[in-house]
Amino acid sequence: MVIRDVPAQICTTCGEEYVDAGTGKRLSQIAEQR
Repeated sequence: MVIRDVPAQICTTCGEEYVDAGTGKRLSQIAEQR
């Protein structure tokens, strides 16, 4: 499954992209529906 245009944060220390807790929860809900 590919979900595009997901808002992400960028770690100021290492530059890694990550999603906040609310976005992660919503992505999990979308994945469970499919």
